[in-house]
Amino acid sequence: MLDALAPHTSPGGAFIDIGNTATHYDLRAVYLETFARPLWGLTSLLMGGDTYDGLKRWVQGLANGTNPQGPEYWDKARAKDQRMVEMSPLSFAIAMKPDVFYDVSAASGASTVVVCSPLTPRNKARRLKQISPPFSKAALASRCQIVSWAARQIPRRQY
Repeated sequence: MLDALAPHTSPGGAFIDIGNTATHYDLRAVYLETFARPLWGLTSLLMGGDTYDGLKRWVQGLANGTNPQGPEYWDKARAKDQRMVEMSPLSFAIAMKPDVFYDVSAASGASTVVVCSPLTPRNKARRLKQISPPFSKAALASRCQIVSWAARQIPRRQY
């Protein structure tokens, strides 16, 4: 599965272009989505004790996608943004395999992590947003210096 994405991956590893996706969000968010979703499987593979020959591409991609000064920066999340959904697999990877996905990035100078949780709509993104904070907090607590943790409590609607 991961090897099939290699020919579609940018030189810095953060952009994976799978063609026309018919999404309504910007191209950098699409690149983040196509990068982040396979991290669920890759991280689980590594947690099980297996190895993957193409791992360096993914570690480099995470470092480049989160570097605000880099050409492959995924950009920051805004209110009702697809990027919020992708915080879960990114945080999962850092929390579960920090020796792979965080320590290596920190050694290269990419050690600033900013987590924010903008207002989300009442749809699947909101449900996924509820999953992200535990992984994000675990990732931050395990290896990162917390720069910012901003979360809005959205009151539950009474039906």
